[in-house]
Amino acid sequence: MKNPTLYWIVTGLLAAWLTLGGVLDTARVSATRTIMETLHDPDYMLLILGPAKLLAVLALLYPRTRLLREWAYAGIAIDGLGAFFSHCAVHDTVGHAISPLIFLTVAAASYLLRPQAMRLWLPSSTRAAAVILALVCATGGWAAPLDRQNVEYARADDKPLLLDLHIPAGSGPFPAAILIHGGGFDEGSKSTNVRPLFAPLTDAGFAWFSIDYRLAPAVHFPEAIDDVRSAIRWVHTHAADYHVDPRKIAIIGESAGGFFVNYIGTHEAAGPRVAAVVDFYGPSDYGKLALLRREHPERFNMATINRHAAHGGGIHFFGVEQLDAAGLAKLHSLAPIAAVHKGMPPFLVIHGTKDDQVDYQQSTDFCRAIDGVGTACQLITIEGGGHGMSGWRTPGMQHWKPEMIAWLQKTLTAE
Repeated sequence: MKNPTLYWIVTGLLAAWLTLGGVLDTARVSATRTIMETLHDPDYMLLILGPAKLLAVLALLYPRTRLLREWAYAGIAIDGLGAFFSHCAVHDTVGHAISPLIFLTVAAASYLLRPQAMRLWLPSSTRAAAVILALVCATGGWAAPLDRQNVEYARADDKPLLLDLHIPAGSGPFPAAILIHGGGFDEGSKSTNVRPLFAPLTDAGFAWFSIDYRLAPAVHFPEAIDDVRSAIRWVHTHAADYHVDPRKIAIIGESAGGFFVNYIGTHEAAGPRVAAVVDFYGPSDYGKLALLRREHPERFNMATINRHAAHGGGIHFFGVEQLDAAGLAKLHSLAPIAAVHKGMPPFLVIHGTKDDQVDYQQSTDFCRAIDGVGTACQLITIEGGGHGMSGWRTPGMQHWKPEMIAWLQKTLTAE
């Protein structure tokens, strides 16, 4: 090459791009992880990718390292192609992948413009194998499943709000479910109450995010609802990072968590929308339920209900102390069934007929009201099922798992 100036201009731009990316990638990681966690975690792979980009810069700029320079270009190609395929997979359009396309163009120009003295001859079979390896790595076919615990999705009252997550193997994009546990508004956790959901969602190729939220008596309505909405925003924001399709995110809640998903599904708010709602035995009209508990205590597990109430759960979570006219009016104003309207996401409601904490009729009435405004609502009934999916152990009660998965697949595909 008679004039290497253009080569050095293009390579300098590439080096600057890599330097910025390497510094930013490295800066995003502050915690120390084990080798296996690093290899299986897209975030902590930055521990490797960040310094690798900086090393590639040195290989590009030091003129006597022909072999290292060839490896650097190969790594740059894998990084750029991986970013390109990831963007296209999540957004379904090349338009969202302009940045990696420009990066690849600059890298290709640098490679083709390099002076003869900087070139290293490789057999055609070796070059072909390198290209195939780059494409395989870039498309993410090697990606292992990812499981992480205690990921911070927001902060409230200067404390972290945490979630556990599972991402299937592969490049996605995957449908996803955000799981909200129950516990009377004052108990429960992301790792216990919704555990029966983990296996069927995992086996069906769903990504899932199981969240904790603030509990009574420290908070009341609507703080916990705000936490759930924060989790929805976090998943949407990090959809590309975890290979999630942002158009195919469902929320699944059980008991108190069922109330939360029912409320969110019937009350629009600023921010991303969910594509589907799955409610496990969640109250849809807490005022009506509270009156029924008072008038027919023999039909309910009042020991558990009273324990929750003593710790700020039950009606107290909504700022109601008495079931008088004012208290009932407030509960009615917050009832999901009172906010049913056209244009909501589809609902799936799952409930046992022998529930001793949330009356089964809460679900039948709710689904009927949703159907009445032209929104799809399917009810799965667990004959003889009590309160809590972990208690549905007999073979005759297990049908909810394949039926829920089939409904999610059909509904999210339609979206």
